[in-house]
Amino acid sequence: QMSSVISFATFVQVLASPQIKMNFFAAVFALGLIASITAMPFTEEQQQKAQGHIKTCLAETKATPEDVGKLKAGDFSNEDPKVQCFAHCFLREANMVDADGQQNREVIIAKLSTNKDKKDVEALYEKCKNSSGTDACNKSFNAYKCYRKAGAF
Repeated sequence: QMSSVISFATFVQVLASPQIKMNFFAAVFALGLIASITAMPFTEEQQQKAQGHIKTCLAETKATPEDVGKLKAGDFSNEDPKVQCFAHCFLREANMVDADGQQNREVIIAKLSTNKDKKDVEALYEKCKNSSGTDACNKSFNAYKCYRKAGAF
């Protein structure tokens, strides 16, 4: 029985280490982020692809899951380049923008029309299509902001 107590104490010490706590927190947060994004009314296939895009873009941009969660929630106060590049990466992976941040009308309308009237999505595209920026990341961030504020995401 003493070995069980020592094993449990060792387990608690390992869990309490800063590196483990941070990795655990990041993993739980990333899973929550994936769940919240994939809870949107998109097709099952789109939801599965979004999970892959999130993982790819977190790794590519080094944005934190916390900052990405805020972005997803509509909090655009953090204009860190990593956050902006996450938005660009995600939209690029979804083929909604190209490498330069130029929007793909057909893809945007097709993907956003799965749960909205196509005419409404076309009007939204017209509103957001000219989102500008200093570079591809900033342009995509501003486009995401436009669509998100209009309730498309």
